[in-house]
Amino acid sequence: MASVWDMTALEDLLGLDDFEPLHGFAWIFWLIWKWNLLSSLFLFVFAALIATCTLRRHRYARYYILLIVLMGFVGPCSWGLLSSLIIAAYWRMGEWKMDRYFTLLFGVGLTIMGLFLSFLRAPSFL
Repeated sequence: MASVWDMTALEDLLGLDDFEPLHGFAWIFWLIWKWNLLSSLFLFVFAALIATCTLRRHRYARYYILLIVLMGFVGPCSWGLLSSLIIAAYWRMGEWKMDRYFTLLFGVGLTIMGLFLSFLRAPSFL
């Protein structure tokens, strides 16, 4: 019987259960995209919580929180999907094997790069 503290289910979900390197295109792509989606949703839900605290009394701006969470999903489904495909294709064409922790690195790295590029676009509106 599995206990509450059994981490194998969480490791299966996150893709960190096996230490065998990934060689297939589909697994590399899937795990990079999954980490990109999870880290982006974490970041944008955190931003939505901050917006909830600051905009809760405003009549219309409090609905802006829904757009923030939606962008946490739309971003990885558009540019994150394409970036994950390109990274996976590059690794597959080179016939290299990718460790599962590199997929975490690439997925979270794509989120950080998207955040950095968003901050670079902000001064142009000021």
